[in-house]
Amino acid sequence: MKMKLPWRLTHRGGLFNTCVRAPLRRWRLRRQLLNKSAYIPNAITVVIPVRNRADHRLRNTLSTLAAQDYPRELIQITVVDYGSAMEARRGTASLCTEYNAKIIELPGKGVWNKPKCANYAIKRCQTEFLMSVDADNIFPTNFISELISSLKREPLSVVYSKMLDLDEDTVPLLMELSERNLSVPYEELEKTAVSRGAGDKHPGTFGTYTLFFNFIRGYDEQYEQWGWEDNDIMERFIRLGLERISIKPKAKFLHQWHPKGEGSKNWQQSATQNRIYYERTSSIMRNQTGWGEG
Repeated sequence: MKMKLPWRLTHRGGLFNTCVRAPLRRWRLRRQLLNKSAYIPNAITVVIPVRNRADHRLRNTLSTLAAQDYPRELIQITVVDYGSAMEARRGTASLCTEYNAKIIELPGKGVWNKPKCANYAIKRCQTEFLMSVDADNIFPTNFISELISSLKREPLSVVYSKMLDLDEDTVPLLMELSERNLSVPYEELEKTAVSRGAGDKHPGTFGTYTLFFNFIRGYDEQYEQWGWEDNDIMERFIRLGLERISIKPKAKFLHQWHPKGEGSKNWQQSATQNRIYYERTSSIMRNQTGWGEG
C-alpha cells in the first residue's frame, strides 16, 4: 500500500526536502546571516513595480510608506517603472520626487512582467531588508517596524500579513485624499474593509532579508502579465527552508479597489498559463542567466 504523505510535506518539495535538505539549508543560511557586511544594517528597501500607474493609488501607497514610524533615513522607497507611456512616466517621477522615493525607469517593451520589473531593483538592493509591495496598497504607520522586528526575532522567515479589500464605494474618497494631498485615515478605512482570502499571509506583499531574495535569484521571470508569481516566490522561500510568519495581530494592510485584471489584455488566459507553469515547476533557484536586467 502506497503511503500518502501529508500535504505539508508534498507541497514543500517532498519528504526528503522537508526533513533533510531544508534543515541543512537553514543551517547554512543562518551562518550566512552572520556576515551581512555587504548590506546597510537595519535599513530596508521597499520595491514597488509599476506601469502606467501615476494615479491616486500610487500616491496613497507612497503617502503611507512615507508616514511609517520606522526611522525614515533607514527606508529606501524604490519605484520601478516598466515601460509606462511618457505622460504616466512623468507623473510617476513627480510623485517619487514629492515623497523622496527613488525611481528606476526601464524600457519594458512588450507585455507587463512584474518579475523583471521588481528583480531589477532586487538585484541592486544594498539594504539589509527588502519588502515587495504593490502600487495599490495602504499601510498602517507601524507596518515596517513590525515587519523588521519580526525578522530580527525570527531571522529565517518571510513576513506576510492579512490584506483587506476596500470597496469600490471608497474610490471617490481615496481620489480626494490624493488630489488634496491629505493623510490617509488608515484606521477609519480599515473599519469598512472586507477580508480577502489567503488567510493571515497574503502573498502579494512581504519582506525578508535581501540576502534571501538574491539567493533564489528573485522572482521567476517566466511569469508574464498577471497571476501566480507571488505564490511562486512564496513557495520557493519555503522550500529554501524559511518559515512564513504573519504580523496580522499588530499590522494588516489595505488594497485599493480597481477593476480586476486592469491594464492586462487577456489576463484570464495569462493567469491560466501561469498557473499551469506554477504547478509544474518546483525548483528553488530560477533565472539561470541574466536575471535582474529588466
